[in-house]
Amino acid sequence: RALLQAIRQERVSVERVARDPKRAARNLDRYLGKSLGDEAPADAAEGGFSAQRGRLPWPTPGRLEATFGTKVDPASNVVLVQKGLSLRAPFGANVRSVFSGRVVFSASKEGYGRLVVIDHGGGYSLYAHLERALVRRGDTVNQQQVIGLVGDSGSTKGTYLYFELRLGREPVDPLKWL
Repeated sequence: RALLQAIRQERVSVERVARDPKRAARNLDRYLGKSLGDEAPADAAEGGFSAQRGRLPWPTPGRLEATFGTKVDPASNVVLVQKGLSLRAPFGANVRSVFSGRVVFSASKEGYGRLVVIDHGGGYSLYAHLERALVRRGDTVNQQQVIGLVGDSGSTKGTYLYFELRLGREPVDPLKWL
């Protein structure tokens, strides 16, 4: 009975941990919808962001730990949805913008820690769990400009960079773009 109770408590704990990122993702989606509007902006120029598929540089060197998509945790059978990539990288490593654009968010956000969101005119990039953001809302950034440092803010997994790409407000698989 004690073992069964312990297993049930563990499952409840795992399910709660799995729900927290989902809630944080919904909150971010709502924020982006309010702040950025529901329409996907047009590319600022021909050859803009939407033409960069397969050409973007990696935001930081690191080891790929989690990829885009839906996965089932084998230990708990909990379905996990990953809208971006998790890159294990050294604490304090430079994080660079993958394309030029304008910073539309640079602050802490529940579930993401210190977060920078860049509008590339046609799409957005998100950089989460930063130790420090080096840009502010409204700043214009160039491709490969250092925008922050890898950290563990808001992370339950230690030091890493969570990186997401969106066309309009829809997440896309970054591996197809990098």
